[in-house]
Amino acid sequence: MSVVNTSKEITRQLGVVDNDKFALIALCSILKRELKPHNIRIAWAANSGLEALALCTKSISTPNIMLIDISMEDISGIRVCRSIRHDNPEIQLLAMTSFTLESYARQAAEAGAQGIVAKNEPKEICNAIQSILSGNCWNPLSDTIPFQTAKQSYNRIRNQANTELSVRETQIVDLCARGYTYKEIATQLNISEATIRTYLERAREKLHASNRVELIAMWLDERR
Repeated sequence: MSVVNTSKEITRQLGVVDNDKFALIALCSILKRELKPHNIRIAWAANSGLEALALCTKSISTPNIMLIDISMEDISGIRVCRSIRHDNPEIQLLAMTSFTLESYARQAAEAGAQGIVAKNEPKEICNAIQSILSGNCWNPLSDTIPFQTAKQSYNRIRNQANTELSVRETQIVDLCARGYTYKEIATQLNISEATIRTYLERAREKLHASNRVELIAMWLDERR
């Protein structure tokens, strides 16, 4: 009697973040075609770091791995990596850049990414995604940059001085810096105004700002 194996390989989900809309469309088209045979599908594509952070906080849209452009207009890809890694030990993070890898590799590793790739090398991006999903780190610069696994980098960041803003703190501080009122933020994030004040106070303490005005000033200065 023969036994038929009806199990299916699990499809892994990919999130892609790039504020260049045309580059995002082109890259997703290539990734969709090249990764489909490997059971990796694009769950979503975001045009900003804040949009990506919002999608990561929803369990229905949490990806297995994220491809994150480092240079973005709202918040940097480095900040996105740090915020996610501060809260999550499971999502794999792959940074990409249009500049030389040496320019951002160390920052990406310190922020909790599992590797870095050149934005104009789609074949390498596909190889890196597959490798990282297999439990490896992608380090094209040999051993000069200490990339770690998601779990290792999560533990390291959590054990460091508590100065990293969480995903929600990052969202709220940035929206305040953009001029949104507490009521508008509460509606957008579906939380109460009291909760917003709590997150802002936590962010103020972490960044050692004397008040919320200084907190926003520090945030805007970092984005320049």
